[in-house]
Amino acid sequence: INFPDTEVNEIKGIRFASQGRHKIGDNLIPRKNPRGQTYIWIGATRVGDLEDKSTDVSIIDNGYISITPLNIDQTHYKTLNKLSMDLK
Repeated sequence: INFPDTEVNEIKGIRFASQGRHKIGDNLIPRKNPRGQTYIWIGATRVGDLEDKSTDVSIIDNGYISITPLNIDQTHYKTLNKLSMDLK
């Protein structure tokens, strides 16, 4: 669930969307945390193609709450099957 960066009374509604793809800028910005430790903030700006109006990125940019169901299985099944066959 992603919320637009706006006041609650300005939210236009809720939309269901696919996950958008965009490139994060290559900026490396040194900052300090409250304890004075330095850390690097990577890619402070979004760059790249945001043309697809049906993605979560576009929806929150247009003032809506976006809900995207995710599936996190990152198994590369083609390689898994090949390795299994190689062991037989």
